[in-house]
Amino acid sequence: HRRYLLEGLPSIGAALADDEASYRYLGESILAHPPAEEVAAWLRDAGLAEVSWLKLAGGIVAVHRGWKLG
Repeated sequence: HRRYLLEGLPSIGAALADDEASYRYLGESILAHPPAEEVAAWLRDAGLAEVSWLKLAGGIVAVHRGWKLG
């Protein structure tokens, strides 16, 4: 997974879009993004209740939900 994001994705971007740099940045930003559990903790720390999330696309995307009570 990591190798694909750092090597494969930029190569594909260079070949298909003539834009290796943007696809290198995309791979790096995907790896730098915190896990869904950590984002949920941030939401709880910000005062949201009943925080939950749903992973989509094989875990590539996580949609978070929380409620502001009171």
